[in-house]
Amino acid sequence: MLKKKDLLIKISIFATLFFLILFKINHSNNSEINKDKFLNKININKNINKNKSFNKSIFYISRHDGTIANFKTIGELLNFNVTSITPSYKFEERPKCFMEDKCKKFVKNICSQSDYVIISDIIPDSYIFLTNECHSKIVLEITNRFDLMVAKNNLIDYYEKFGRAIIENKNITIVENNPYEVFYACQKGIFIPNYYLIRPVGFAPDEVLLKDYKVIHEEIAIIDRTDQDSNVSARQLKKLKIKHRVLNKDYGGPLVLSNYKALLILPYQVSIMKMMENFRYGVVMLIPTEKLFRELSDDMYYEFPESDLKDVPDGLINY
Repeated sequence: MLKKKDLLIKISIFATLFFLILFKINHSNNSEINKDKFLNKININKNINKNKSFNKSIFYISRHDGTIANFKTIGELLNFNVTSITPSYKFEERPKCFMEDKCKKFVKNICSQSDYVIISDIIPDSYIFLTNECHSKIVLEITNRFDLMVAKNNLIDYYEKFGRAIIENKNITIVENNPYEVFYACQKGIFIPNYYLIRPVGFAPDEVLLKDYKVIHEEIAIIDRTDQDSNVSARQLKKLKIKHRVLNKDYGGPLVLSNYKALLILPYQVSIMKMMENFRYGVVMLIPTEKLFRELSDDMYYEFPESDLKDVPDGLINY
Protein backbone atom coordinates (compact mmCIF):
# COMPACT_ATOMS: atom_id res chain seq x y z
CA MET A 1 0.00 0.00 0.00
CA LEU A 2 2.83 2.33 0.91
CA LYS A 3 4.63 1.57 -2.36
CA LYS A 4 1.53 2.42 -4.37
CA LYS A 5 1.09 5.66 -2.43
CA ASP A 6 4.72 6.62 -3.11
CA LEU A 7 4.23 5.92 -6.80
CA LEU A 8 1.14 8.11 -6.97
CA ILE A 9 3.05 10.92 -5.27
CA LYS A 10 5.82 10.62 -7.88
CA ILE A 11 3.26 10.69 -10.67
CA SER A 12 1.71 13.80 -9.17
CA ILE A 13 5.10 15.50 -8.94
CA PHE A 14 5.84 14.45 -12.51
CA ALA A 15 2.57 15.92 -13.78
CA THR A 16 3.05 19.11 -11.77
CA LEU A 17 6.49 19.61 -13.30
CA PHE A 18 4.88 19.18 -16.72
CA PHE A 19 2.44 21.92 -15.88
CA LEU A 20 5.17 24.30 -14.74
CA ILE A 21 7.35 23.58 -17.78
CA LEU A 22 4.50 24.33 -20.13
CA PHE A 23 4.44 27.96 -19.07
CA LYS A 24 7.96 28.29 -20.48
CA ILE A 25 7.25 26.54 -23.78
CA ASN A 26 6.38 28.57 -26.86
CA HIS A 27 3.39 26.87 -28.45
CA SER A 28 3.95 25.91 -32.12
CA ASN A 29 1.75 26.01 -34.46
CA ASN A 30 -9.19 -6.39 -51.96
CA SER A 31 -7.37 -8.11 -54.58
CA GLU A 32 -4.27 -10.30 -54.71
CA ILE A 33 -0.78 -8.81 -54.68
CA ASN A 34 -0.45 -8.72 -58.48
CA LYS A 35 -3.81 -6.96 -58.78
CA ASP A 36 -3.48 -4.51 -55.93
CA LYS A 37 -4.29 -0.85 -56.21
CA PHE A 38 -1.41 1.41 -57.25
CA LEU A 39 -1.13 4.59 -55.22
CA ASN A 40 -0.77 8.05 -56.70
CA LYS A 41 2.36 10.05 -56.08
CA ILE A 42 2.34 12.54 -53.25
CA ASN A 43 2.00 16.07 -54.59
CA ILE A 44 2.45 18.51 -51.73
CA ASN A 45 4.76 21.51 -51.54
CA LYS A 46 7.25 20.54 -48.84
CA ASN A 47 9.34 23.71 -49.21
CA ILE A 48 12.50 21.65 -49.55
CA ASN A 49 14.93 22.19 -52.39
CA LYS A 50 15.42 19.22 -54.68
CA ASN A 51 19.18 19.39 -54.79
CA LYS A 52 19.79 15.81 -55.90
CA SER A 53 18.35 13.57 -58.56
CA PHE A 54 18.69 9.80 -58.87
CA ASN A 55 17.47 8.08 -61.99
CA LYS A 56 16.33 4.91 -60.22
CA SER A 57 13.07 2.98 -60.28
CA ILE A 58 11.77 1.75 -56.94
CA PHE A 59 8.96 -0.68 -56.21
CA TYR A 60 7.71 0.04 -52.69
CA ILE A 61 5.49 -2.36 -50.72
CA SER A 62 3.84 -1.31 -47.46
CA ARG A 63 0.52 -1.47 -45.62
CA HIS A 64 1.20 1.54 -43.36
CA ASP A 65 0.12 5.03 -44.42
CA GLY A 66 2.91 6.63 -42.41
CA THR A 67 5.73 4.65 -44.03
CA ILE A 68 4.22 5.17 -47.49
CA ALA A 69 3.99 8.95 -47.01
CA ASN A 70 7.48 9.04 -45.51
CA PHE A 71 9.16 7.20 -48.37
CA LYS A 72 7.18 8.64 -51.26
CA THR A 73 8.04 12.12 -50.00
CA ILE A 74 11.72 11.18 -50.02
CA GLY A 75 11.27 9.71 -53.49
CA GLU A 76 9.63 12.89 -54.72
CA LEU A 77 12.33 15.12 -53.27
CA LEU A 78 15.11 13.02 -54.81
CA ASN A 79 13.28 12.47 -58.10
CA PHE A 80 13.09 8.70 -57.70
CA ASN A 81 10.57 6.89 -59.85
CA VAL A 82 8.51 5.27 -57.09
CA THR A 83 5.68 2.81 -57.61
CA SER A 84 3.88 1.80 -54.43
CA ILE A 85 1.42 -0.99 -53.73
CA THR A 86 -0.44 -2.05 -50.62
CA PRO A 87 -1.06 -5.81 -50.40
CA SER A 88 -4.73 -6.56 -49.81
CA TYR A 89 -4.48 -10.19 -48.76
CA LYS A 90 -4.84 -10.74 -45.02
CA PHE A 91 -1.84 -10.17 -42.78
CA GLU A 92 -1.24 -13.81 -41.86
CA GLU A 93 -1.91 -15.13 -45.36
CA ARG A 94 0.32 -15.51 -48.37
CA PRO A 95 -0.78 -14.11 -51.75
CA LYS A 96 -2.73 -16.28 -54.17
CA CYS A 97 0.23 -16.44 -56.55
CA PHE A 98 2.08 -18.41 -53.85
CA MET A 99 -0.29 -21.32 -54.40
CA GLU A 100 0.34 -21.21 -58.15
CA ASP A 101 4.12 -20.99 -58.54
CA LYS A 102 5.22 -19.52 -55.20
CA CYS A 103 4.94 -16.11 -56.90
CA LYS A 104 7.97 -16.76 -59.09
CA LYS A 105 6.48 -15.02 -62.15
CA PHE A 106 5.26 -12.05 -60.14
CA VAL A 107 8.67 -11.55 -58.53
CA LYS A 108 10.46 -11.90 -61.86
CA ASN A 109 8.16 -9.31 -63.44
CA ILE A 110 8.62 -6.77 -60.64
CA CYS A 111 12.38 -7.24 -60.38
CA SER A 112 12.87 -6.95 -64.14
CA GLN A 113 11.35 -3.45 -64.02
CA SER A 114 12.83 -2.14 -60.77
CA ASP A 115 16.29 -1.16 -59.62
CA TYR A 116 15.17 -1.52 -56.02
CA VAL A 117 12.38 -3.41 -54.28
CA ILE A 118 11.64 -2.05 -50.81
CA ILE A 119 9.39 -3.85 -48.35
CA SER A 120 8.33 -1.90 -45.28
CA ASP A 121 6.11 -2.25 -42.19
CA ILE A 122 4.94 -5.89 -42.46
CA ILE A 123 8.28 -7.52 -43.29
CA PRO A 124 6.74 -10.99 -43.89
CA ASP A 125 5.38 -9.46 -47.13
CA SER A 126 8.99 -9.81 -48.34
CA TYR A 127 8.89 -13.62 -48.13
CA ILE A 128 8.26 -14.16 -51.86
CA PHE A 129 11.22 -11.91 -52.73
CA LEU A 130 13.49 -13.79 -50.34
CA THR A 131 12.60 -17.20 -51.77
CA ASN A 132 12.55 -16.38 -55.49
CA GLU A 133 15.26 -15.12 -57.82
CA CYS A 134 15.39 -11.33 -57.97
CA HIS A 135 18.25 -9.33 -59.50
CA SER A 136 17.05 -6.04 -58.03
CA LYS A 137 18.47 -4.65 -54.83
CA ILE A 138 16.08 -5.66 -52.04
CA VAL A 139 15.74 -3.34 -49.06
CA LEU A 140 13.87 -4.45 -45.95
CA GLU A 141 12.77 -1.31 -44.10
CA ILE A 142 12.02 -2.72 -40.66
CA THR A 143 9.71 -0.39 -38.74
CA ASN A 144 8.09 -3.09 -36.62
CA ARG A 145 8.93 -6.57 -35.40
CA PHE A 146 10.28 -8.53 -38.40
CA ASP A 147 8.00 -11.52 -37.71
CA LEU A 148 4.84 -9.54 -37.09
CA MET A 149 1.69 -11.27 -38.39
CA VAL A 150 3.36 -14.53 -39.43
CA ALA A 151 0.94 -17.43 -38.95
CA LYS A 152 2.13 -19.87 -36.28
CA ASN A 153 2.22 -22.77 -38.72
CA ASN A 154 4.54 -20.75 -41.01
CA LEU A 155 6.82 -19.35 -38.31
CA ILE A 156 9.62 -21.95 -38.39
CA ASP A 157 9.77 -21.88 -42.20
CA TYR A 158 9.78 -18.07 -42.14
CA TYR A 159 12.65 -17.89 -39.64
CA GLU A 160 14.70 -20.38 -41.68
CA LYS A 161 14.12 -18.65 -45.04
CA PHE A 162 14.56 -15.15 -43.62
CA GLY A 163 17.75 -15.99 -41.70
CA ARG A 164 19.32 -17.78 -44.67
CA ALA A 165 18.46 -14.98 -47.12
CA ILE A 166 19.95 -12.30 -44.85
CA ILE A 167 23.26 -14.16 -44.65
CA GLU A 168 23.54 -15.54 -48.20
CA ASN A 169 21.87 -12.96 -50.46
CA LYS A 170 24.21 -10.02 -50.97
CA ASN A 171 21.45 -8.08 -52.76
CA ILE A 172 19.51 -7.69 -49.51
CA THR A 173 20.01 -4.61 -47.34
CA ILE A 174 18.48 -4.19 -43.89
CA VAL A 175 17.34 -0.77 -42.70
CA GLU A 176 15.78 -0.34 -39.27
CA ASN A 177 14.14 2.87 -38.09
CA ASN A 178 14.84 2.13 -34.42
CA PRO A 179 17.63 0.06 -32.81
CA TYR A 180 15.28 -2.44 -31.18
CA GLU A 181 14.43 -4.29 -34.40
CA VAL A 182 17.81 -5.98 -34.98
CA PHE A 183 18.07 -6.73 -31.25
CA TYR A 184 14.63 -8.38 -31.35
CA ALA A 185 15.62 -10.46 -34.39
CA CYS A 186 18.70 -11.63 -32.50
CA GLN A 187 16.47 -12.73 -29.62
CA LYS A 188 14.58 -14.88 -32.11
CA GLY A 189 17.78 -16.50 -33.36
CA ILE A 190 18.16 -14.37 -36.50
CA PHE A 191 21.63 -12.85 -36.93
CA ILE A 192 21.73 -9.67 -39.01
CA PRO A 193 25.43 -8.88 -39.56
CA ASN A 194 25.04 -5.62 -41.49
CA TYR A 195 22.31 -3.03 -41.24
CA TYR A 196 21.61 0.70 -41.29
CA LEU A 197 19.75 2.74 -38.69
CA ILE A 198 17.80 5.41 -40.59
CA ARG A 199 15.09 7.40 -38.84
CA PRO A 200 11.94 8.41 -40.72
CA VAL A 201 11.76 12.04 -41.81
CA GLY A 202 8.28 12.39 -40.34
CA PHE A 203 6.13 13.49 -43.28
CA ALA A 204 2.50 12.64 -42.57
CA PRO A 205 0.01 11.24 -45.14
CA ASP A 206 -1.78 13.62 -47.51
CA GLU A 207 -5.18 13.28 -45.88
CA VAL A 208 -3.68 14.55 -42.62
CA LEU A 209 -1.81 17.51 -44.08
CA LEU A 210 -4.65 18.79 -46.25
CA LYS A 211 -6.79 19.60 -43.21
CA ASP A 212 -6.60 23.01 -41.57
CA TYR A 213 -6.75 23.32 -37.77
CA LYS A 214 -6.92 26.86 -36.44
CA VAL A 215 -8.33 26.32 -32.94
CA ILE A 216 -5.68 26.64 -30.22
CA HIS A 217 -6.23 24.47 -27.13
CA GLU A 218 -4.88 25.50 -23.74
CA GLU A 219 -4.84 21.89 -22.58
CA ILE A 220 -2.55 18.89 -22.46
CA ALA A 221 -3.65 16.22 -24.93
CA ILE A 222 -3.87 12.54 -24.02
CA ILE A 223 -4.57 9.94 -26.71
CA ASP A 224 -6.74 7.16 -25.27
CA ARG A 225 -4.93 4.08 -26.58
CA THR A 226 -4.24 2.05 -23.45
CA ASP A 227 -5.34 1.57 -19.86
CA GLN A 228 -2.52 3.78 -18.60
CA ASP A 229 -3.80 6.71 -20.64
CA SER A 230 -7.20 6.72 -18.95
CA ASN A 231 -6.31 5.22 -15.57
CA VAL A 232 -3.03 7.03 -14.93
CA SER A 233 -2.50 10.09 -17.15
CA ALA A 234 -6.04 11.46 -17.26
CA ARG A 235 -6.81 10.57 -13.66
CA GLN A 236 -3.70 12.24 -12.26
CA LEU A 237 -4.09 15.43 -14.31
CA LYS A 238 -7.70 15.66 -13.19
CA LYS A 239 -6.66 15.22 -9.57
CA LEU A 240 -4.11 18.02 -9.97
CA LYS A 241 -6.69 20.20 -11.74
CA ILE A 242 -4.47 20.54 -14.81
CA LYS A 243 -6.42 21.23 -17.98
CA HIS A 244 -6.35 18.27 -20.34
CA ARG A 245 -8.37 16.63 -23.06
CA VAL A 246 -8.60 12.93 -23.87
CA LEU A 247 -8.60 12.26 -27.62
CA ASN A 248 -9.66 9.04 -29.31
CA LYS A 249 -7.33 7.03 -31.57
CA ASP A 250 -8.60 8.83 -34.67
CA TYR A 251 -7.49 12.21 -33.38
CA GLY A 252 -6.47 13.59 -36.77
CA GLY A 253 -2.68 13.56 -36.83
CA PRO A 254 0.21 15.84 -35.80
CA LEU A 255 -1.39 19.09 -36.98
CA VAL A 256 -4.17 18.53 -34.45
CA LEU A 257 -1.72 17.77 -31.65
CA SER A 258 0.42 20.82 -32.46
CA ASN A 259 -2.49 23.03 -31.39
CA TYR A 260 -2.37 21.69 -27.83
CA LYS A 261 -0.03 22.81 -25.06
CA ALA A 262 1.60 19.38 -25.17
CA LEU A 263 0.98 15.68 -25.66
CA LEU A 264 1.40 13.50 -22.57
CA ILE A 265 2.65 10.04 -23.52
CA LEU A 266 3.09 6.97 -21.33
CA PRO A 267 4.92 4.62 -23.75
CA TYR A 268 3.04 1.48 -24.78
CA GLN A 269 5.28 0.07 -27.55
CA VAL A 270 8.67 0.40 -29.26
CA SER A 271 7.85 2.49 -32.32
CA ILE A 272 8.93 5.93 -33.53
CA MET A 273 6.79 6.69 -36.60
CA LYS A 274 4.30 8.89 -34.74
CA MET A 275 7.03 10.48 -32.65
CA MET A 276 8.97 11.61 -35.72
CA GLU A 277 5.79 13.00 -37.29
CA ASN A 278 5.15 14.92 -34.09
CA PHE A 279 8.69 16.33 -34.09
CA ARG A 280 8.33 17.55 -37.66
CA TYR A 281 5.05 19.37 -37.03
CA GLY A 282 5.98 21.02 -33.74
CA VAL A 283 4.20 18.85 -31.19
CA VAL A 284 5.51 19.24 -27.63
CA MET A 285 5.77 15.74 -26.15
CA LEU A 286 5.99 14.95 -22.45
CA ILE A 287 7.30 11.51 -21.50
CA PRO A 288 8.39 9.96 -18.18
CA THR A 289 11.99 9.50 -17.17
CA GLU A 290 13.41 5.98 -17.34
CA LYS A 291 13.14 5.60 -13.57
CA LEU A 292 9.51 6.67 -13.45
CA PHE A 293 8.67 4.57 -16.50
CA ARG A 294 10.08 1.48 -14.79
CA GLU A 295 7.90 2.08 -11.76
CA LEU A 296 4.80 2.81 -13.79
CA SER A 297 5.22 -0.21 -16.05
CA ASP A 298 5.54 -2.56 -13.08
CA ASP A 299 1.81 -2.13 -12.58
CA MET A 300 -0.01 -5.25 -13.75
CA TYR A 301 -2.38 -3.15 -15.86
CA TYR A 302 0.34 -1.22 -17.72
CA GLU A 303 0.49 -2.16 -21.41
CA PHE A 304 4.02 -2.55 -22.77
CA PRO A 305 4.68 -5.79 -24.71
CA GLU A 306 8.46 -5.23 -24.81
CA SER A 307 8.69 -5.23 -21.01
CA ASP A 308 11.61 -7.69 -21.18
CA LEU A 309 13.78 -4.67 -22.05
CA LYS A 310 13.62 -3.68 -18.39
CA ASP A 311 15.81 -6.70 -17.58
CA VAL A 312 18.39 -5.88 -20.28
CA PRO A 313 21.28 -3.63 -19.13
CA ASP A 314 20.47 -0.15 -20.46
CA GLY A 315 17.67 -1.75 -22.48
CA LEU A 316 15.18 1.08 -22.07
CA ILE A 317 17.86 3.67 -22.88
CA ASN A 318 19.32 1.94 -25.93
CA TYR A 319 16.13 0.61 -27.46
